[in-house]
Amino acid sequence: MFGFPKSGQDNIRDDEEEQLKRAARVILAFSDEQIDQLVASGQFEEVSQDGEKVPQ
Repeated sequence: MFGFPKSGQDNIRDDEEEQLKRAARVILAFSDEQIDQLVASGQFEEVSQDGEKVPQ
């Protein structure tokens, strides 16, 4: 999944919006420990507000 500035891409399609909403529900249900494990395993990457990767 990636973020993009509104000026950089047209709107997403309805099916893409639904997929993103489903993914968000799953991810938002993760515990802090689960997120830490995903970051540690390289499956998730923590990024700062300006889009830079946060050093581990």
